[in-house]
Amino acid sequence: MKVSVNGRRQKRVKVVVCVTSAQSLSLLRGQLSYGKQRGYDSYVLCSPGEGALEFCHSEGVTAFLVPMEREPSAWRDLLALWRIFRVLRRER
Repeated sequence: MKVSVNGRRQKRVKVVVCVTSAQSLSLLRGQLSYGKQRGYDSYVLCSPGEGALEFCHSEGVTAFLVPMEREPSAWRDLLALWRIFRVLRRER
């Protein structure tokens, strides 16, 4: 979607907040809806977990659920990075 600013058409800015745990979303309460009210397209990218979809619904933002592990693992981290890349590329 494009928005007119000073007679020029510009693309809306997309903000994607990435967290590995859905529990961390409680720290962002109010921030994403504030950005959305100011004209930003806000998204959350996190691993599936309890409360993720409820948080996104209450904030009015789109959720991208990507399986991610909190414990470091080269293979799982690479796989999660590939999944994140695909989501961001698709949403571009």
